[in-house]
Amino acid sequence: MATVSRDGTARLWPAGGAGTPRVLRGHTAPVVDVQFSRDGRRIVTAAEDGTARVWDTEDAHGELVLRGHTGAVRSARFAADGRRIITASSDRSARVWDLGRRPGAPRRRPQDHGDEVLLAAPTGDGQRIITGARDGKPGPGASSPRSKDPRSAPHRPAGVRRRRRRRALTTATDDRRPARPRRRRPRPLRGHTGKVLHGALSPDGARVVTVADDRTARTWKADGKAVAVLRGHEGSLYFAAFSADGSQIVTASWDRTARVWSADGRALAVLAGHAKIVRSAEFSADGQRVITGSDDGTAKIWRSDGTGDVVTLYGHEGPVLHASFAPDGRRVVTASNDRTVRVWAADFDNPALLRTNITETTTVCLVPEQRAALLVDAESRHRECETQFGR
Repeated sequence: MATVSRDGTARLWPAGGAGTPRVLRGHTAPVVDVQFSRDGRRIVTAAEDGTARVWDTEDAHGELVLRGHTGAVRSARFAADGRRIITASSDRSARVWDLGRRPGAPRRRPQDHGDEVLLAAPTGDGQRIITGARDGKPGPGASSPRSKDPRSAPHRPAGVRRRRRRRALTTATDDRRPARPRRRRPRPLRGHTGKVLHGALSPDGARVVTVADDRTARTWKADGKAVAVLRGHEGSLYFAAFSADGSQIVTASWDRTARVWSADGRALAVLAGHAKIVRSAEFSADGQRVITGSDDGTAKIWRSDGTGDVVTLYGHEGPVLHASFAPDGRRVVTASNDRTVRVWAADFDNPALLRTNITETTTVCLVPEQRAALLVDAESRHRECETQFGR
């Protein structure tokens, strides 16, 4: 498990959260994004110091620095092949970096947006890059990072420096002719009337969902064709995610709700219950549940159809900035600005274990209805709990 922090570090933890983490130091400003490669051997981090860094999960000295952006790097994503990284920056650009024979050399800089770029990610076929920016215009990137232009062959970076097994990368070139690969003009996805705050790709890379402060989410095909407008939230949207099979979308909003939609834009469920802004919302791997994180200091686990009981995870002492399921669906991870990350057991196939976990980890007395649903006791134990805490 990897976490990032505004203290300028990233940390690698054992999957269960126990034990001493490995602290990844090198960034000189808050670290805002992290992702594992598919094989789990590397992670990439993005930071407000204008760099992204690639780390070997086993080698403490295997750091690779990606330099070239002139503003904060907002996101960094591996392409499916693991050889390329796509970064998005407040300098209004996205960049593609090749980690193959020419480690970290930026292969492409798609056309600039009119404001900072918050997200850049490859489509499933690797032939386009989707970018999202505060200018209200998400769009497919300029061209395929796999250019077949033979003139790109002699192009190599001159600014590679090795210091004690570290390699600092720049965008400088030697005196050979710079590569001029073929480019396709990016196609902005126009429609939002406010700033685009987040975007996500479907697992197959065929569709994109974007959310904005105009209170809507929009879905698009990867070629830029609009599919649907998702209306219903009463405040700015903050986050969106697809289910693993791509059939559903969940959105999180400042209106204190999350909503579930079909991929073609039909409203399926409203998940209401948080007392403050909902920062994130994600599906479990089987698509049956949604976990949300909120500024009210809690995370909640819902059935994705909106029915049944809601499990509330108490314990953080500040806003929960993000919450997600582990791939096996039996644990969830929450991150808060109280400077902690928590790992929770959430085995819904084992009610006894779930009850034990809630009993042992919650520091808040559940209301009688919650106790009856989750712990098989109610009013008397609720009063006992309140008395224990002097209330």
